[in-house]
Amino acid sequence: MQDIGLSFPDLVLEGNPQEKAHIFYDRPLSQATIGIWESESGTLRFDPYPFDELCIIVEGEVSLVDESGQQDAFKAGDLFIIEKQFRGLWMMPRRLRKFFVELKTA
Repeated sequence: MQDIGLSFPDLVLEGNPQEKAHIFYDRPLSQATIGIWESESGTLRFDPYPFDELCIIVEGEVSLVDESGQQDAFKAGDLFIIEKQFRGLWMMPRRLRKFFVELKTA
């Protein structure tokens, strides 16, 4: 895992979610990135989320709270998709590790 600091420093509302990642696949022509990502606890506000992403939680937990207040919580073993244009909070009460597939389409 490589230290990557903060991907979105201006979106941090709480904590110091320092990040690490290991990328298995990243091909610009395919518009897909696959890897393992982890972060220390923190809360970020996305307005909007920059891409479609499939996530499988490996360790920890995350809650997503959309603009209407709808909250979905995910823990180790859970799979979910966060859609491009999601607006809301990404809340990690403790260290989070996830497997991810990012789809960077227009």
